[in-house]
Amino acid sequence: MESKEEQTIEPKIESTSPGMPKKKLLLIILIPSIIVVIVVAVVVGVVVGTKKKDKKDDLIVNSYDNTAELLEKFPIGNPTKVQNGIEAKIQNRLLTGFENWNRGFDAWKAWGNILHTEDSIYNVHGARLTLAQYQDSMDVTLKRTNILMGDFHNMLICGE
Repeated sequence: MESKEEQTIEPKIESTSPGMPKKKLLLIILIPSIIVVIVVAVVVGVVVGTKKKDKKDDLIVNSYDNTAELLEKFPIGNPTKVQNGIEAKIQNRLLTGFENWNRGFDAWKAWGNILHTEDSIYNVHGARLTLAQYQDSMDVTLKRTNILMGDFHNMLICGE
């Protein structure tokens, strides 16, 4: 008699149709299961990859093609007429700054990293702060207070 360690258990596969070999029946059972596992793995990989990509891409807004959409979110009470390309870009950057601020600290910080250099200096209430110091200060402030940007009452953009 074999010991328990030496015993192997083989699945018992019986053919329901006479003459069908056990190996063929095993393949008929295993191949669809393997296909399902592969499809699920591919779908999960695509969805996870897409979610990671979307999360990163959706952190900030950084486009010059979305001014109309931003104007709906942040209407301008008394706008000057935008007359040229540079004025349109300035208007877009102001609106985009409001949008990124309202997305939270991480978006605002990422936006600041695009707009400013490491050696930027901010004059804040009489103190001179580097970009990193200013961002740290704003992080503390925004953890204590929820500040959201709203409508513009006036936006004067004239000339280059």
